[in-house]
Amino acid sequence: MIVGVPNHHDLYETATGWMNLAWSIAIDEASTFREIEFIFDDIRKEHGQDKAQEEIDKYWRAKTLNLNNSISLLQQSLEIFLKAKIAEISPYLLIAGDPQSWPFINTSGQVDFSEFKTIDAIQLPRAAKIVSSTAISDGFFQIYARLRQVRNKIVHLNASSINAEVGKILTDILNAHKSLFPHEEWISFRRRYLESTGEYGDEEGLYIGDNYTNDKICGELTTTIAEVSPKIARNMFGYDKRKTSLRCPTCLERRVKGIEEEWRFAQVKNNNTIKCAACLSIYTIDEYKIKIVEYFGYLGKEEQAAIASETNKELRNCRIRHGAVAEP
Repeated sequence: MIVGVPNHHDLYETATGWMNLAWSIAIDEASTFREIEFIFDDIRKEHGQDKAQEEIDKYWRAKTLNLNNSISLLQQSLEIFLKAKIAEISPYLLIAGDPQSWPFINTSGQVDFSEFKTIDAIQLPRAAKIVSSTAISDGFFQIYARLRQVRNKIVHLNASSINAEVGKILTDILNAHKSLFPHEEWISFRRRYLESTGEYGDEEGLYIGDNYTNDKICGELTTTIAEVSPKIARNMFGYDKRKTSLRCPTCLERRVKGIEEEWRFAQVKNNNTIKCAACLSIYTIDEYKIKIVEYFGYLGKEEQAAIASETNKELRNCRIRHGAVAEP
């Protein structure tokens, strides 16, 4: 009897954790660099562009192992995602080799699943494509093959020779997720994971009672949009770098006391709704105006009138610059 048979739900959970860990490493390194980037600007002003670039290159060389770790975790997460898709049909399809090569049963008449040789990483894409109940795009397999080669170099050869760029790593994670889950937005995937860990929330009020999850996501989105191409920002987040960004009432409401940043990820869409790329809230033009003023309801009438006027002006600018009809 085979015991310890993997459950596809557990495999998905593991893969989700590793993908998020890969993201956390890369996004935290990118965020840290953004916080100290002014130092290199000062070097540039005082010693010139070449010296500044030399120091920037030195900085990122010191982060090579961290970024390589992110790449390895991403590749491992993709392996587990493929195994989960196969195990969803039957975990026994993961077993490789003929019965003669199978392990012996113990004195209790059992053998643990982990003792079996399973499908090699290079064979997983073909197996998953054949048996999976949901289609997997060719784009995913291309990402998988490339990352597997990079990961092998990291593990078996000279890891320092890998040119690990944080923007490319973030882009790979976003593309891999989109290929695996084409109908799910990264923001939803990331938020669900952060909420499951409880790392940024204190629902029971045992500590300070605040929930930083939305602010964490907004901070990550700020960094991501700065690091990835306009095309990736548009395709993965529905965020157009060319367009005017507005304050989101929901993100303002979720903002933890002490955080002064007024997150601006809301943009007017072609159907004249306003959608926030961070919290995914959607408003009509009229709803947006009302909610913005309601958020500042603690102000006096004159201040609220000024907020309403400022909001109308911003919306008119959206219409003028981008052809969206902000007001009827």
